[in-house]
Amino acid sequence: MAVGPGLEGQITVMDGAPSYRSYVLTCWAEQGHDQTWRFSLTDPHTGQRCGFASLEALVAALEWEIADQGTAAGRGKERRNPCEGL
Repeated sequence: MAVGPGLEGQITVMDGAPSYRSYVLTCWAEQGHDQTWRFSLTDPHTGQRCGFASLEALVAALEWEIADQGTAAGRGKERRNPCEGL
């Protein structure tokens, strides 16, 4: 496998199905009395989009998404949208 300059030894290839999630993260500030940040995650595979009213809600969804990936029971599970756990 070819890797970019300086990345040798930093990529681990695991046996079996890949254990990763990919999302496009969008952040924007809503103008008003107070500048409020909003967030959304879009699954590039399905196009499904999920919005979050706070950074805390975004982090909670991501933590839920990866919580069981380190266990034998969590590996090989079907991909889930991070909004489903909230």
